Amino acid sequence: MVAVKARIPDIGDSFDPVTAGRAAIPRAGDSLNRGESEVGPIVSKRALNIMAGVVWYAGGVALLRKGTSLVLDAHELRPDESCAALAVSIGLVLGAVKAKFIFSGSCRRNLTRIAGLAEPRALQFFRPGFFVALAAMILSGVLLSRLAQVHYSLLCAVAALDLTIAVALLGSSYVFWKRRAFS
Repeated sequence: MVAVKARIPDIGDSFDPVTAGRAAIPRAGDSLNRGESEVGPIVSKRALNIMAGVVWYAGGVALLRKGTSLVLDAHELRPDESCAALAVSIGLVLGAVKAKFIFSGSCRRNLTRIAGLAEPRALQFFRPGFFVALAAMILSGVLLSRLAQVHYSLLCAVAALDLTIAVALLGSSYVFWKRRAFS
């Protein structure tokens, strides 16, 4: 076996900023969790859980208000027809099913992902793709609501859709509490 002595740099040695500290420079994907971004300040996992919960609840409340408003608009247009009541019934039933089988799983997976982050950053409370999907869903919802204002049947359908998603979001939020995400 041959012993190799490491050479200690001298003051007179030249300094190359390109190669200096190369091992300390993170490369794409080194310290990131499956495509996560390093944008934003480092925060606690609890803070990320709270931010995710706030967005989750805000979406549920906003859609509940919007869906209720559309149901009332539909009822004003044709008070004798039962489409508005049907929209509420559909929203409650489908929303409960989605909360149980789809949204609660998404919520659980997101909390598990947050718990596994090595250095949680402020914008990592959801994956980047979720923010894109959220923007698309909001724009679609606004467009559908505008289109529905002149069609009674479409008004009831959009109300049912909004109420379904609202009930699913609010109904699945128990996962935050069950997992003690805020403590």
